[in-house]
Amino acid sequence: MLNKLLSGLAAAAAAFGMAQAGTYIVEQETSAGSNVFTTVATIQSYDGTTRTTAGNYNLSNASYNGRPGLPVPVADGVMMFIVDSSTGPALFMVFDGISDSTRGNAAQTIEMLSGSASVAVSDDGSESASVSGNTFSYGFRWAGCCTDGLALDLSGMFSLEQEFQSFSGLSSFLVFSEGEGSTQLELGTGLATRISAVPVPAAGLLLVTGLAGLGLRKRRQA
Repeated sequence: MLNKLLSGLAAAAAAFGMAQAGTYIVEQETSAGSNVFTTVATIQSYDGTTRTTAGNYNLSNASYNGRPGLPVPVADGVMMFIVDSSTGPALFMVFDGISDSTRGNAAQTIEMLSGSASVAVSDDGSESASVSGNTFSYGFRWAGCCTDGLALDLSGMFSLEQEFQSFSGLSSFLVFSEGEGSTQLELGTGLATRISAVPVPAAGLLLVTGLAGLGLRKRRQA
């Protein structure tokens, strides 16, 4: 009986681990510069493991043309999501829609609080971009024909913080999750947004420990 229980626990742990793979917590400051954060969403990464990050971004005609299954660009909006590419997770940020006749610009920083990152795609190489230590600074500009954006390859148990210094031509900020659609974030200057990877092994161990304790307790009672 106990062997069957342990086998069940192992299966549950495996299933839990699969469910939690590519899970991330999204937080935003309660007000600009407050350094007080509240959780606004828990998101799942998109499966793009058969392609590189650049292959998933699919830059063509100066625009993001994400592979099937990835989010579609939003007119006058900026979207943010994680894709599991063939080399690991990657952060995607895409500004505006394709051929929506509007234009705009944005200045932003992305700081790695833990883990590391490298630039995989920069939508427009002529734009201002710099890397200083763990901080990536970008100046985006887009015309009515095209999107703008970037993709960063991420590694380690990462946590990153994104912030806009200025923007125009944007009316929405959305974070996307595989199979769950989007969550509206607050769009503002000086307002930090964090994305942090969920520690899968630790979460799985907690589940197994709890279930194992329950199983042993039932055995004693029997």
